[in-house]
Amino acid sequence: MPQLDMTNWFQVFMFTWLTLMVLLSKTSNVKFVTKPTKLEMKMKTQTPPW
Repeated sequence: MPQLDMTNWFQVFMFTWLTLMVLLSKTSNVKFVTKPTKLEMKMKTQTPPW
């Protein structure tokens, strides 16, 4: 039972986070939207070639 509760809480948290991101993007916060993309690009470039 506790595992199911944790999964439900995580799903709700992710859902709320996604909704907040969508709302922020709709409010024309271009800077906030472009920051994560730059971070992702840096992470991709930093990945070592195995």
